[in-house]
Amino acid sequence: LMASTATQDEARKLSAALRRGAGVQGRWGEQTLRNVLEAAGLANRYDFDEQPSLDTEEGRRRPDVTVRLPGGAVFVIDAKCSLNAFLDLQDAVDEASRDGHGQRHVQSLKGHVSGLSAREYWKQFEPSPDFVVMFVPLDSALAAALDRSPDLMNEAMDRRVVIATPSTLFALC
Repeated sequence: LMASTATQDEARKLSAALRRGAGVQGRWGEQTLRNVLEAAGLANRYDFDEQPSLDTEEGRRRPDVTVRLPGGAVFVIDAKCSLNAFLDLQDAVDEASRDGHGQRHVQSLKGHVSGLSAREYWKQFEPSPDFVVMFVPLDSALAAALDRSPDLMNEAMDRRVVIATPSTLFALC
């Protein structure tokens, strides 16, 4: 019982910290991404680079991570961590608010897919797989979106975006 209470307290603290704004969520998402890559055996600055700067015709781009592949290819990972609607969904007390927050959460993820696809990172690295990985730092956040929008993964892949969570990115790497 004490362990359960302590876990609930820590979850509340994390939720409160993540609600402090996009900057906090972004840093937490980037740290989670780094932790997953290192847990998969990849070394920073050897197997992957953080925040590389790219000059393109559309201006400067800065993906969160580029991962080196054999043969000189790289793939881009961008952490997307807009979790406000997901956190609201977790706190919802009735079906109507759950539906509303759930739809906002789905729209948030779809918006990130659209924005990330428009950057066309796969065109800026030769050779490179013709996709970008959108990292969602909570498996449960993606699961909640897929409950409401089962075609989300396919829609993202049609736009050359592969959605990954900590468990799937670990397996990919």
